[in-house]
Amino acid sequence: MPRRCALAAMVIVAAVMLGACGRATTPTPPPTPSPAASPTPAPTATPDPNRPDAVEIALAAILARHRVGWNQVRVLSWEPVDWPDGCLGIRMEGMCTEAVVPGYRLVLEIGGEVYEYRTDRAGARVLMAAGPLHGVDEPALAMEVRDEGGCRLFLVAADGRVAYGPCGAPLTPLHLVEEMGRPAQLADLLARFAPFEAQAADAKLVLVGRGTEQPSPAWQRAVMDWARVAMREVEYGRGAASLDLAVRWQGAIADRAGYCRFLQVDACGYAFASTARCDGGDATEAGRGWLTTAELERLDGWLYALGIAETDGLLFSGRGDSPMTDADRAAVESWAAAVYDRLSGVRR
Repeated sequence: MPRRCALAAMVIVAAVMLGACGRATTPTPPPTPSPAASPTPAPTATPDPNRPDAVEIALAAILARHRVGWNQVRVLSWEPVDWPDGCLGIRMEGMCTEAVVPGYRLVLEIGGEVYEYRTDRAGARVLMAAGPLHGVDEPALAMEVRDEGGCRLFLVAADGRVAYGPCGAPLTPLHLVEEMGRPAQLADLLARFAPFEAQAADAKLVLVGRGTEQPSPAWQRAVMDWARVAMREVEYGRGAASLDLAVRWQGAIADRAGYCRFLQVDACGYAFASTARCDGGDATEAGRGWLTTAELERLDGWLYALGIAETDGLLFSGRGDSPMTDADRAAVESWAAAVYDRLSGVRR
């Protein structure tokens, strides 16, 4: 298929995944507030001991997700509400429990935009019911995940803007977590790979790349790992690199007593090299970057064959079932040392 046609096909697939979720909605007519409804408080930009704990818990989660502080938010109103179902009265894909769910409606102003959020009684389930347009109408990356948590859609524009939320529901406008380097990593992936689709048992992904490299199955799995972690970071408003850890290795520095080389490799194929005291402290970055295809292919083979293993100087977060043998451990350690040397510019 010519490149232009392939690119158009990927855009169409991403648009289909976006479906009716690309637009914000106006709030639906509200359920009747529960009899215990409190008078609407004045706008505030600080935690308020007069608000229920569930409201404070939900606000903290919303602020983290939007990556803003209390001084950047106005609480326009909150009220207790009995929602008609487990989806808190928000139309979305999947089954919603039919029992009435007590909870709260919060109307907030964030960054000059008005949002309506809904919660359950504990403030643990927090969903956006209405808000501004997210603007990610031509995503560079689109992923749909269907698991025990329901169906969720994760759309990412080339500039790092994100639209995220339950499938079929309004999607919240957010951003990739910058301190984890996600926008730059996305730019790398888009520049390197040609457009492709990938599937797993619980997810499907479309990357509308601008490059020419056709990703191997190992790279397709790695990009999906990257998207899963980036999605979790957006959901919780903080870095979640530990969720993607594949290898953590350390080796002594022969001519520097008490100091070690450290390497962390994520399943998405990105690695970080540093030096530090072997017992912690005085860390200095030595390099970072993507694995080569040959390095990733070896890691992928171990990752999906071997189980979790931890020995002195090595933590391996395998996803397979086979126990790690001494020969496997030696091979992984040798591989890690070579990756460290390449990233740090050491020639041996």
